[in-house]
Amino acid sequence: GKGWIVGILPFIEEQNLFEQLTPGFNGNFGSGNGMKTPNADLREAIQTQPSWLACPEDPSAHGTSTDMWWWEGIPVAPTSYKGSLGDTAVCQKDCPTLFKTTDFGSVPDCHNRVGCNGMFWRNTFFQPISNRQVSDGLSNTFFVGEGVVEQDFHAAAYFADGDWASCNVPVNFFLSPPDPVGSWYHTRSFRSLHPGGTQFAFGDGSVAFINEDIDHRTYRALSTRAGGEITAID
Repeated sequence: GKGWIVGILPFIEEQNLFEQLTPGFNGNFGSGNGMKTPNADLREAIQTQPSWLACPEDPSAHGTSTDMWWWEGIPVAPTSYKGSLGDTAVCQKDCPTLFKTTDFGSVPDCHNRVGCNGMFWRNTFFQPISNRQVSDGLSNTFFVGEGVVEQDFHAAAYFADGDWASCNVPVNFFLSPPDPVGSWYHTRSFRSLHPGGTQFAFGDGSVAFINEDIDHRTYRALSTRAGGEITAID
């Protein structure tokens, strides 16, 4: 149940937090073990929110939450930053009606299996993706983008099902009013409260602001690691 954010902690001067999370590195999350182990140090760690976990523009990302999926009633730190699953059609059932098109993402939905075409999803620990597998080029492939917590309760920072989103839904798609429980499959996508778009980090470490009116095929192409698409952004 541990996600990619846990994996980077030792490399960003968070070794102590990483070690505090280690009781959650083994066991089946679904049976109350792994990251859900009722260990005092672990429970304290999953509530820890370094400033870099939460976008300053998103009030809903700050502080602990007891509303996160899989963690209802347990306080956890949410995050604004999501790994890129690729362009899988997480909302495969309803997207054609919602977005008035059948070309809304790659199918079948792989988010809870293996074989996704991006970098991070729920089961990446079963199928880790290396930089060598990014044949589209690290500078052309999204690794991490932004989310808005009140729109997506799959946002527990250190959890493998709280740290990813898909590029099948257009940039900055918001449900108003938010419905992160009843319509979760519509909002497992990238958005921000910045006017006009969302920040993304690419595999080469560069960061770009992606305008919300980006051509949707280009947007999806930037999310895949080995699609062979030709893409360009300003």
